[in-house]
Amino acid sequence: MKLMTIDEYRETCYTNASRPTRRKLIRLIKDGVIHGKKHGKVYYINIEAEDNLSGNPLVDKVLRTT
Repeated sequence: MKLMTIDEYRETCYTNASRPTRRKLIRLIKDGVIHGKKHGKVYYINIEAEDNLSGNPLVDKVLRTT
């Protein structure tokens, strides 16, 4: 499992114009939309899990529970 900090994820995956806020990404992690976890006070995103998403929210939700 490869983890990336929220700031690294924002820099790598988004352009300056489309970059979500840190608060938005934390909310997406807490809501289960993005695979991530909190270690101490730092949030990390599981980039391997994000690469394996299908693009269909329903299918992704089913795959996450298995």
